Amino acid sequence: MLKISRYIVFLGVVSCMIIYVVIVLQPIPHKKIQASVFSPLVTQNTLQKIVFKETSLQWRVQNKHQQASKQLSSLTESMGSGVCTLDINRDGWMDLFFVGGSGHTRYYGKQSWWSKNSGNRLLLNMKGQYFTDISEGAGVLEITQGMGCAVADFNNDGLTDLLITGIGKNQLYANQGNSTFINVTDKSGLSGNHWSMSAALGDFNKDGLLDIYLSNYIDYKKGARTFERTKGFRPTTDIAFDATLYDPQPNKLYLNTGQFRFEDVTNKMEVANDLGRSVGAKWYDINNDSWLDLIVINAQKSANQVFINHKGKQFIRGGGQYAPLEVAWSHDLLINDFNNDQQDEFFISRGLNFPAVFLKNTATNDGNDGNDGKKRYSFKNLSWENGLAQARSLSNMSWASVSADLNNDSYLDIFVAHGLSSPDVDAPFLSQGQKNSIYLNNKENGFSLQPRAFEQHFANSSRGAITADLNNDGAMEIIVSNNNSDLQIFESQSGNTNNWLGIELHLENNSEDVLGASIELKTNNLTLKKNVLPQQSFLSQSDSRVHFGLGKNDVIERLTIFWPDGHRSSFDNIKVNQYISVNKQNSHYEQVIGNDVNDTNAVSDNVTIKIHAKLTPQSLKLLSTILLQYPPDTVIDELLAIWSESSPQVQASILSQLEGRWDKRFLPIVMDALTSEQSRLRLLSVHLLRLSEIESSVNWLIPLLNDSEPAIQCGVAKTFEFYFNEEEAATHRKFLALVPLIKHLDSTDDDVKVCIINALARAERKRAVLPLIKLINANTNPIVQSAAIRALGLIRDKRAIKPLVKIIKNNQLDAQVIASSLIGLSRLDYQLLVPLLSRTVLGQSTATQVAGVVSDKNYQILSYLFNHPDGVVFSHHQLQSLLNQLLHQNQPSPNEKERLSVARLNALAAGKTSQHYLLIKPFLTHPNKRIQRHALKSLSLFGDLNSTKLFEQALLNLPVLDVINVIKELGSVKLTLSGVFIEQLLMRADKQGVPVEHLIDLYHFISKKSATRLFEQMLTAKLNQSELQTLFHRCTSSKIPFSLHQGVDTSTFSSKVLLAYAQCIFSDKSRLFAKKDRQLSLKKNHILHQLLSDESLSEKAKNNVLIDGAISDALIAKATLSKRLLSLPPPAYLDALDVLHRHQLLSSFQELLWQRLTAEQLDTEVRLASAKHLVPFTSSKVLAYIHSNFFTHE
Repeated sequence: MLKISRYIVFLGVVSCMIIYVVIVLQPIPHKKIQASVFSPLVTQNTLQKIVFKETSLQWRVQNKHQQASKQLSSLTESMGSGVCTLDINRDGWMDLFFVGGSGHTRYYGKQSWWSKNSGNRLLLNMKGQYFTDISEGAGVLEITQGMGCAVADFNNDGLTDLLITGIGKNQLYANQGNSTFINVTDKSGLSGNHWSMSAALGDFNKDGLLDIYLSNYIDYKKGARTFERTKGFRPTTDIAFDATLYDPQPNKLYLNTGQFRFEDVTNKMEVANDLGRSVGAKWYDINNDSWLDLIVINAQKSANQVFINHKGKQFIRGGGQYAPLEVAWSHDLLINDFNNDQQDEFFISRGLNFPAVFLKNTATNDGNDGNDGKKRYSFKNLSWENGLAQARSLSNMSWASVSADLNNDSYLDIFVAHGLSSPDVDAPFLSQGQKNSIYLNNKENGFSLQPRAFEQHFANSSRGAITADLNNDGAMEIIVSNNNSDLQIFESQSGNTNNWLGIELHLENNSEDVLGASIELKTNNLTLKKNVLPQQSFLSQSDSRVHFGLGKNDVIERLTIFWPDGHRSSFDNIKVNQYISVNKQNSHYEQVIGNDVNDTNAVSDNVTIKIHAKLTPQSLKLLSTILLQYPPDTVIDELLAIWSESSPQVQASILSQLEGRWDKRFLPIVMDALTSEQSRLRLLSVHLLRLSEIESSVNWLIPLLNDSEPAIQCGVAKTFEFYFNEEEAATHRKFLALVPLIKHLDSTDDDVKVCIINALARAERKRAVLPLIKLINANTNPIVQSAAIRALGLIRDKRAIKPLVKIIKNNQLDAQVIASSLIGLSRLDYQLLVPLLSRTVLGQSTATQVAGVVSDKNYQILSYLFNHPDGVVFSHHQLQSLLNQLLHQNQPSPNEKERLSVARLNALAAGKTSQHYLLIKPFLTHPNKRIQRHALKSLSLFGDLNSTKLFEQALLNLPVLDVINVIKELGSVKLTLSGVFIEQLLMRADKQGVPVEHLIDLYHFISKKSATRLFEQMLTAKLNQSELQTLFHRCTSSKIPFSLHQGVDTSTFSSKVLLAYAQCIFSDKSRLFAKKDRQLSLKKNHILHQLLSDESLSEKAKNNVLIDGAISDALIAKATLSKRLLSLPPPAYLDALDVLHRHQLLSSFQELLWQRLTAEQLDTEVRLASAKHLVPFTSSKVLAYIHSNFFTHE
């Protein structure tokens, strides 16, 4: 045993020596440079910036996918939908077809009777300016549970037809050539009864007709008793949203036999893919034998399948060399040459927690593929190396993937749509949203994720996506279809000046299709090649035209078209920045739309509208006012033209006018204002969105919580507070704001915090409870703390009880915070609240405090409970009883601190107990003047007869100037003073020589009734001309009502005093004399005529008093103003028209107004003011004139 132990020790020592020698002799390694975690091949200095802005509303697209029952309840509702682009009328402008869903349905799919179904939509592109909905006239409105769409010329008549896939029944529509379709589904044989996700288009047998491969998903039945629903099984996910629990459905291959008839050849071709839950497929010649092979895209636990086409006669499963393509949990497949090496790469977007796949195809010719000498293929996944698979992206569920050269640098970029399929916990009508991704191609450096590409975009749950050049400017737009949400259009804001070329291929005889062709483009330093295939993505299909980004290359040396039948067409020296159409038969190309400034196809005859001439801001305001009197759909183009050319001041005026004329067609204006640099415009647009109460506003408002202006942040929070408070406002989406609002509780601005807290309070969702408790403990601002406590009370979650009790027992906290906690506990039905309230108010709230010792805080708590509206949770009797106990326990002392006396006085005033005013009386003679003033203020708040009498007596014991100062200090109270007091005050003021101006100052601080008494008594006093003028000016500015029946001798008034007097009696039409009284009207009219005949007054002064008089009295408007209308200069003329309109006196001036509108030599404002008031009488005539004389149509 000892020998064995020694031997082991010896071996250990020798081993250690050997290891030491090896380490010492090992060369020092070179330092390894660590690459970026997220994008290993991309260094910071190679990153480019690209920004997209949503412009859906500018395109007048307000369509929404809706497929839900009471809430999202199954995969059938959360998987759709798609969008396709097509040129329905062959005008060179790409139109859109949107799968809108079947609307709101009952649990098993029947349409809800009240649902306003948006359905499928066909949107016609009005030459790059906006879209118009032609769905109804086009005949594509049939309601289906649609999923995806595909577009192509199925019968080779040169017109693009439409296929819609869905649940239970697919729909095939034949294009009639006049922007209408007819449903040919029944004769086509495509209807089926499966859940068809998408349709892949390709001519697999080379007969010149496009065939269809339908990807079917699962055999789903809502409420089905799957094995996992049996007793004792507890699923970790909602069974209704777990596709792996349902059997897959076989796919279908349909052979096109012509004239919209299709033959099911699935079994013959052996491409059913029975075990795959298919969501899509791609036709692609993967082995370069000129025959389209088939790659089936399978989701959830089923791997993709590759089928090799054997000359259109049969398909055979691909061999092991294609295994890298056969990954599971796939959702979409992109096949393109991303690095311009003339070989295609494969990008696969996948489900949650599965990284994207990016396969590079390396071909060899080793003669070892089945001993037939054909090429082998080796695929390598380079997704991580190229920045397309990243750790931070694993939480994304990816759907549609589309590629396009988004910055025209000649390299294709990638857009990926994201979104979960399960319902959002805060908004169960919606699936959970995730931000979409753009991967910018950095050439040899792989791809860089652009995290801020959609910085102002709220995350929806996206499904389908396409790229298309909607305005034919060479910059590709991204169109995204969101599940149970809006269709969105995004335009690049990057402003790069790279060149481009767009190509469309045509065949004259239509006996075959151009699909399968390829295009090669060469410049002096660039060679690009693209295949002409349907640009299909998940449920969707992109622009069919071939788009090349060219970077700074400005001449195309050669363009070669390789047609599917082997022919080729070549063209040299083609200009860049244009769309060309290439015809195979005549080997000719022509410019469709592009860089020719004389191109008549670039805009519509009646699309681009601009203001005819330079107009002043006031004229623009008038012009917008005129247009807003018409139905929005008839004037929206003109309003947008005014908006685009107006200053922020004019734009603010337009937004203010929209408030009373709201219509969803004004949303493009509101959205533009929402992103304005002017904070006032942003705030006005937030207010308008609040009034609209539309669902989409939630998505637009949430990003504004990050606005730099606290006022905007508060405005957004208040809008959500309003939404939460209104049961029917934005019912599906408003609670999506919960998480963003909670995140902004850490704002550095306390006002913003309070706004957000108030919104969360109205939401009444328990998710906010713990963050609010944390905020209370971390914040020292009593206003913020009290708001958060109030919110906890309104949310009514019992978890808040313990923290609130702790706050109440902390006597170091502000009285407002403690009182708010008491109110909160009352709302939480705290069982021990009554004794806690008593101990807190009576000075026994902490164990260390001696019972019965009272501080000012005890009175302050009571005052808050009395005064605050939320204090209503406690009965007034209960609080009065506590106040009586507190007063009895704490008798006033000559030596007590001032703050205790003030707190006691405030509590007495808050309680307003009938006899408590007598307790204030001793303080009226307190040696401390500040306490005296507080006593007076407290006394003034009681409001009953006895306390008012004591208050006025106390005031009259003071010098008049002190009385005036006291009343000013109590200005917020707006005192009502008795006539006796006012009379005595004036007498004492006269004796003490107090200037009249000081008494006049009181008008701002007393009630209207008291102001009238004071004014009428001062009228009877002996005032000089200057004092009278001051009095009348104050009457005008304060709008003091008084009786004109009171005799006022105006014969001694100077011109200035009489003018001031007239302005006083005209200044407020709601005065006591505003009742219909002919004698009073005649008296006012007499005063007015005195002034109008006074040669010492300026014409401007006369016109102003005339307008004021006419506003206040219809008789003046009719008898005097209307007769002087023609003689008034422009500013007064405009005001006069408004006055006459108010009194309904303009009907007799129609001819005059028309003459002034059409008199081009007159001031524009005069003409437009005339038009404004002509609209009610002859609206169509005015609008026609405005159109032709103030706008141009380019």
